[in-house]
Amino acid sequence: MIKKKIMKFAMLIVAGGVLTCTLSPIKANAAWMQSGHKWWYSEGDSWAVGWKKVDGKWYYFDEQGYMKTGWLFDGSNWYYLRFSGEMITGHLTLNGKGFDFDGSGKWIENSDYSNNSNSINPKITFNTSSSTQTTNVFGDQVADSNTDEGHSISEVVDKWNELKPSFSENNIFDESPSVKVPYKAGKVKRGYLNDTLNYVNFARYLANVEPISLDSELTDQAQHGAVLTAANDVLEHTNPKHPSGMSNDFYELGKASTSSSNLSGGNLLGSVQLCLNDDANLMGYENIGHREWLLDPKVGKMGFGTTSDYSVQNLPFYDFEKNADEPDYISWPSQGAFPNKLISRQAVWSIDLNKDVYDINDDVKVRVTRLSDNKKWNLKNVGEDGLSRESTGFEVLSYNPYGYGSKSNTILFHISNDDLAVQQYLGKYKVEVLGLNEDIEYTINFFTLE
Repeated sequence: MIKKKIMKFAMLIVAGGVLTCTLSPIKANAAWMQSGHKWWYSEGDSWAVGWKKVDGKWYYFDEQGYMKTGWLFDGSNWYYLRFSGEMITGHLTLNGKGFDFDGSGKWIENSDYSNNSNSINPKITFNTSSSTQTTNVFGDQVADSNTDEGHSISEVVDKWNELKPSFSENNIFDESPSVKVPYKAGKVKRGYLNDTLNYVNFARYLANVEPISLDSELTDQAQHGAVLTAANDVLEHTNPKHPSGMSNDFYELGKASTSSSNLSGGNLLGSVQLCLNDDANLMGYENIGHREWLLDPKVGKMGFGTTSDYSVQNLPFYDFEKNADEPDYISWPSQGAFPNKLISRQAVWSIDLNKDVYDINDDVKVRVTRLSDNKKWNLKNVGEDGLSRESTGFEVLSYNPYGYGSKSNTILFHISNDDLAVQQYLGKYKVEVLGLNEDIEYTINFFTLE
């Protein structure tokens, strides 16, 4: 925990080497700070504890100074704090259940639970004929369908309502960047950074991957990287040109970001959706590296930077401090309810296989069935380039034995656009992967998220 004038060292793996970074002591002014995956708010040589109003929004910090999220019981009242830490007022829907909060953030008990003596407690123990079970009556992170079938539509809608962007893009800077001499990194408003973080975490929720946190050091690097990229007006990862008049320190900080980032044109939220689709990476459908980094279970933190014209998603190659469980596979679009706006009709589908579970080979086949009319697409690896294509439509199956991030053995495929007038997928599609040491089968339920 970085508190008062304590200093902490962080180890990052960069380009095969170890970089040791020292975090500076807290300055006298109040500011958001981060330790590991936790946020706290400095106040001079101390830190906020309890309720604190920051930029017009209320947050709660525990006795150690760390920001709380989710349900909070304080005094004799329940409050709900968003993933960003912001206190909820008004109405909130979680997993199909509605909750009302007064102007001070206190939960107003509703009739659904008013007859229960434990109604103010979101964790209620009740007896069944066979055992004693614990449930979350508020529905927060509790599935209302078989977990083998993925998230339900109501769960996805509730999660989106919790994490959807709310910050205006008309004024996203506390300090505006300058992409000309004299160069200035600028500073993005925390609310907009939180929106970007929440969008990534919404995607990770869909893919059943643990959420990430926002890292202040990576964010500072990313902001310098965005200015460097904008100054050169070109996307370049490893060897960006050193612009005339830019200091060596500024350039090196920006270069450290571009060499381990997703880069794109446009704003931050748009860059996340572009990288999830990865339909700008159409060269033979050989990889979907941008998407793999965003959904990598071993990535536990990221930083974001933007000039509005160019954006950077900065991440360590591996976050070894995060002891993440690796799923057997990560699919995109993912199993269960899936908002169709998160994948275009041009974007390739992907399955990242856990190499400790699956062995891939040239006999792998993918079959996709649209359940509404039982139409089937049978894809197999053929041809010298490893791709299967049809002269009409647009079908492809490929695999990448290397992958990006911590994953390898990535299966990539796409089904033909049999109805080009339809711009988005809708309804249920069953995916079957055959020819592995163990077959994979799951169903995607595409729906329109308003």
